[in-house]
Amino acid sequence: MYNGSIASTYYSGQTATILFNGTGLSVYGSKGPYDGGYTVWLDGSKALDGNASAAIYQYQQLLYQTSDLDFGYHNVTFANNPYSVTQNVFEIDYVSSILTLSVTAGAD
Repeated sequence: MYNGSIASTYYSGQTATILFNGTGLSVYGSKGPYDGGYTVWLDGSKALDGNASAAIYQYQQLLYQTSDLDFGYHNVTFANNPYSVTQNVFEIDYVSSILTLSVTAGAD
Protein backbone atom coordinates (compact mmCIF):
# COMPACT_ATOMS: atom_id res chain seq x y z
CA MET A 1 0.00 0.00 0.00
CA TYR A 2 1.39 3.40 -0.99
CA ASN A 3 1.17 6.00 1.76
CA GLY A 4 -2.47 5.23 2.46
CA SER A 5 -4.05 4.03 -0.79
CA ILE A 6 -7.60 5.34 -1.21
CA ALA A 7 -9.04 1.88 -1.91
CA SER A 8 -7.75 -1.65 -1.48
CA THR A 9 -9.18 -5.15 -1.42
CA TYR A 10 -8.09 -8.75 -1.04
CA TYR A 11 -11.42 -10.34 -2.05
CA SER A 12 -12.48 -11.63 -5.45
CA GLY A 13 -15.27 -9.64 -7.09
CA GLN A 14 -15.09 -6.73 -4.68
CA THR A 15 -15.51 -3.39 -6.47
CA ALA A 16 -14.63 0.29 -6.22
CA THR A 17 -16.62 2.86 -8.23
CA ILE A 18 -15.42 6.35 -9.13
CA LEU A 19 -17.97 8.95 -10.21
CA PHE A 20 -16.67 12.01 -12.07
CA ASN A 21 -17.79 14.92 -14.21
CA GLY A 22 -15.49 15.59 -17.15
CA THR A 23 -14.01 14.21 -20.34
CA GLY A 24 -11.40 11.80 -19.00
CA LEU A 25 -9.86 10.05 -16.04
CA SER A 26 -6.53 8.55 -14.98
CA VAL A 27 -6.37 6.04 -12.13
CA TYR A 28 -3.09 5.13 -10.44
CA GLY A 29 -2.36 2.27 -8.09
CA SER A 30 0.09 -0.29 -6.85
CA LYS A 31 1.64 -3.17 -8.75
CA GLY A 32 3.59 -5.96 -7.10
CA PRO A 33 4.09 -9.66 -6.41
CA TYR A 34 0.85 -9.95 -4.39
CA ASP A 35 -1.28 -7.94 -6.82
CA GLY A 36 -3.33 -9.64 -9.51
CA GLY A 37 -5.95 -9.03 -12.15
CA TYR A 38 -8.74 -6.49 -12.33
CA THR A 39 -11.55 -5.54 -14.68
CA VAL A 40 -12.58 -1.98 -15.51
CA TRP A 41 -16.10 -0.94 -16.51
CA LEU A 42 -16.75 2.53 -17.97
CA ASP A 43 -20.35 3.75 -17.94
CA GLY A 44 -21.58 0.16 -17.70
CA SER A 45 -19.46 -1.28 -20.54
CA LYS A 46 -16.40 -3.43 -20.06
CA ALA A 47 -13.33 -1.33 -20.90
CA LEU A 48 -10.30 -3.35 -19.79
CA ASP A 49 -8.97 -6.53 -18.24
CA GLY A 50 -5.88 -5.31 -16.40
CA ASN A 51 -2.88 -6.88 -14.72
CA ALA A 52 -1.31 -5.36 -11.59
CA SER A 53 1.17 -8.20 -11.06
CA ALA A 54 4.87 -7.25 -11.03
CA ALA A 55 8.09 -8.79 -9.73
CA ILE A 56 8.79 -5.88 -7.37
CA TYR A 57 6.53 -3.31 -5.71
CA GLN A 58 5.78 -0.25 -7.81
CA TYR A 59 3.53 2.52 -6.53
CA GLN A 60 1.56 5.22 -8.34
CA GLN A 61 1.45 3.19 -11.56
CA LEU A 62 -1.13 3.97 -14.25
CA LEU A 63 -3.85 1.31 -14.01
CA TYR A 64 -6.43 2.86 -16.33
CA GLN A 65 -6.82 5.98 -18.45
CA THR A 66 -9.57 7.27 -20.69
CA SER A 67 -10.00 10.54 -22.54
CA ASP A 68 -12.13 12.09 -25.27
CA LEU A 69 -15.36 11.23 -23.48
CA ASP A 70 -18.37 13.45 -23.99
CA PHE A 71 -18.40 16.12 -21.29
CA GLY A 72 -20.65 15.01 -18.46
CA TYR A 73 -21.05 12.60 -15.59
CA HIS A 74 -19.38 9.20 -15.91
CA ASN A 75 -18.60 6.22 -13.69
CA VAL A 76 -15.68 3.83 -13.67
CA THR A 77 -15.88 0.59 -11.71
CA PHE A 78 -12.90 -1.61 -10.85
CA ALA A 79 -13.48 -5.26 -9.93
CA ASN A 80 -10.80 -7.35 -8.24
CA ASN A 81 -10.05 -10.57 -10.18
CA PRO A 82 -7.29 -12.38 -8.26
CA TYR A 83 -5.01 -14.74 -10.15
CA SER A 84 -4.51 -16.96 -7.10
CA VAL A 85 -4.71 -17.05 -3.33
CA THR A 86 -1.33 -15.27 -3.15
CA GLN A 87 -1.97 -12.78 -5.97
CA ASN A 88 -5.20 -11.31 -4.66
CA VAL A 89 -4.48 -7.63 -3.85
CA PHE A 90 -5.89 -4.64 -5.73
CA GLU A 91 -5.09 -1.05 -4.66
CA ILE A 92 -5.92 2.42 -5.98
CA ASP A 93 -3.48 5.15 -4.89
CA TYR A 94 -5.07 8.23 -6.46
CA VAL A 95 -7.32 9.51 -9.26
CA SER A 96 -6.96 12.45 -11.64
CA SER A 97 -9.91 13.64 -13.75
CA ILE A 98 -9.83 15.71 -16.93
CA LEU A 99 -12.23 18.58 -17.27
CA THR A 100 -12.30 19.99 -20.80
CA LEU A 101 -14.56 22.89 -21.67
CA SER A 102 -15.21 24.27 -25.13
CA VAL A 103 -16.17 27.95 -25.34
CA THR A 104 -17.52 29.47 -28.52
CA ALA A 105 -17.78 33.24 -28.78
CA GLY A 106 -20.89 34.72 -30.38
CA ALA A 107 -20.80 37.25 -33.21
CA ASP A 108 -20.77 40.94 -32.25
